[in-house]
Amino acid sequence: MQSDTVTLTCGTATQSESPQTGSIAFTTLGTSGFTYTDNDGCAFDYTVSGDMAILSNAPVTCTDKGTEVLTFTAYTLTTSDGAHLTGMGSGTVVSGATDCTFALTLTATR
Repeated sequence: MQSDTVTLTCGTATQSESPQTGSIAFTTLGTSGFTYTDNDGCAFDYTVSGDMAILSNAPVTCTDKGTEVLTFTAYTLTTSDGAHLTGMGSGTVVSGATDCTFALTLTATR
């Protein structure tokens, strides 16, 4: 089960979106990584080193809700025990003529 929260910053205005929950499934990618595709079709590839996985195919650009273009420039996942995962991501979102930055936090439990 995973939960994430997104904070958008557009100029001087900041807005946090309600946590979204659901399931995620990772697929092995090569000998030292994994991949994940979210419900919007964003495909994230990670390289693993120790207890950290770093987005290796940045920037990842995709469309969310049919109108917003998201670009993930960074996304790092960590686990200290293999069962509890935390993540931090950042990037930009463009909706119409509005450009914003976003910061994402994620928690997940196996």
